[in-house]
Amino acid sequence: MRTPRALLTAAAVLLPVALGASPAPADMDYATPGSLPSDALCMSVTSGNGCFRKYGDQFWVRNWDSPGTGLEVRWENALWDGSRWQTYRTGSCSAYELNTGQWGVCNKDFYENSSTNKWGFKGSQVRWRIVAGTSFGPWSPWHLNDA
Repeated sequence: MRTPRALLTAAAVLLPVALGASPAPADMDYATPGSLPSDALCMSVTSGNGCFRKYGDQFWVRNWDSPGTGLEVRWENALWDGSRWQTYRTGSCSAYELNTGQWGVCNKDFYENSSTNKWGFKGSQVRWRIVAGTSFGPWSPWHLNDA
């Protein structure tokens, strides 16, 4: 028998494709409960909050609607290849399993802006946005990942 998480993951990947949209982000995580640190960079929409903390490469999410409503933070990580920024990784941090108003965290591991990346150059940046159901919030500005 499939778990609700497995069914949600399958629906998140297959439904957009069936509707002609791009598939869900490649790196999909469910947030674990935690306490938001004071140095996180945050954005808000009516139904929730989404944050990024450079130190630790953490995405934070909080849903103000009832649990299971699908609020998530979608993120992109781009690396400098010597001539331009290229998307390297994409993903999401979902508040699906959190209680209403509870903060949750997803831990990532990005190249630091000052370290040599996959293409042999220095440069790593991150941006994110809040997605609530079919409503997409604006992207944050790009932030150099230089904790």
